Amino acid sequence: MVTCSRLVGFAMLALIIASQTDAVAAPQSSWTTLTAKADALAQNGDFSAAIVIGQSALTLAEKTYGPGHEQAAVSLSRLAYYHSKAGHFADAESLYLRAIAIMEQIGKIKTSDLSSVIHNLADVYDRDGKTPQAESTYRRAVEVSESAPIQEPKVLSENLFRLANYYFQHRRYEESIPLYQRC
Repeated sequence: MVTCSRLVGFAMLALIIASQTDAVAAPQSSWTTLTAKADALAQNGDFSAAIVIGQSALTLAEKTYGPGHEQAAVSLSRLAYYHSKAGHFADAESLYLRAIAIMEQIGKIKTSDLSSVIHNLADVYDRDGKTPQAESTYRRAVEVSESAPIQEPKVLSENLFRLANYYFQHRRYEESIPLYQRC
């Protein structure tokens, strides 16, 4: 038989659980809203505003979940993308490197997500004229794709294609042709 004190106990427990769930859901919702807003601004070419909103999303993710959390890595990667599009290559590089470090530390990140951030970093190096870093980073994206526990042919093909394009653009045709053939 359920007594009144037990019902009160269950009600208190339910309220505690609900308040904890709401405490997690509210920042998640705010983070999602900030991220969507920053992405929309970036799509419209307003990278300065996207950077400001993206920084707010990163701050919220780090404050809510910690600086080594998956959402912090996602925020870092997005913020790096906005900086890259704005031509702030040093900022983009630093942010991508932090995102990659978190993703590798967590270990549960999808290989496709990790290789995507790595090839975005390679794009930054290439656009910034850092040729040796660009090549080694494009190669690393391919290596990450090839060593994935679950192969994702589309991701591997995309990374091979980017490395082949890099070689082609730098007139290294003999190196680009076999990579294009593997795509």
